[in-house]
Amino acid sequence: MKSSRVYGKEPITLVFLHGGPGAAGSMAPVAEKLSSRRGVLEVLNRGKSIDEQVYEVYEEILRYCDLPVIIAGHSWGAWLGWIFAAKFPTLVGKLILISSGPFTAKYATGMMATRLNRLDEDEKVEFRNKMQQLSGVNPPEDEDVFNAFGKLLFKSDQYNAVAIPDDELFGFDVYRHVWPKAEELRKSGKLLEMSHQINAPVVALHGNYDPHPFQGVFEPLRNALPDFKMHIIDKCGHYPWLEMEAKDHFYDKLVAETEL
Repeated sequence: MKSSRVYGKEPITLVFLHGGPGAAGSMAPVAEKLSSRRGVLEVLNRGKSIDEQVYEVYEEILRYCDLPVIIAGHSWGAWLGWIFAAKFPTLVGKLILISSGPFTAKYATGMMATRLNRLDEDEKVEFRNKMQQLSGVNPPEDEDVFNAFGKLLFKSDQYNAVAIPDDELFGFDVYRHVWPKAEELRKSGKLLEMSHQINAPVVALHGNYDPHPFQGVFEPLRNALPDFKMHIIDKCGHYPWLEMEAKDHFYDKLVAETEL
């Protein structure tokens, strides 16, 4: 099973990290788009712990890339890039956070309510049922349950999407092992504390319709980092490259921020 995909010509200096955890391959459209301008590495993380995923990124960067690299991570991939940049600061020249989750717990409390409010009554019932199934002591092994829940999340997360992500890209087994530990990092404050080890400039790209509130990225990081800026994208949900009105604006900003 492949651990990464390489696009464009050498030197490879731009690295994409997907969301999930478990959505290996979901950044392919973005990697392909930017590969016309530069060499791109898309890491396909399948490790079942945060440390495993960090070292997957480390190994693939050393295998393919010229250093230092620009890391652009989406959703969970934004946090993974953050954790990687804190652990290996000399390898990262810039960190781009795309649709990142909030960095402190207080900004995450209203996310599910926001999502529910965007669904009709039947969808709300299904949403709650799937959440209950997935939050049990022994979560279901059947990925169909998780994928059905994912479709509802996607509907609530997008402003006006042109496509739906491929269900086959998502690995529930990876998610259920990695995400609880990642959430613990946020709750404990350790995620934000990693800012002390990050030397690279950090840029956030975030949709104004994303249920992950942009304030949960902007407020903690502007106070924690000496070199941080944020671009808020109008009419844009959690997957900016799939948004009808916002995708061109997203790509313009991403291209500008990846030109070292």
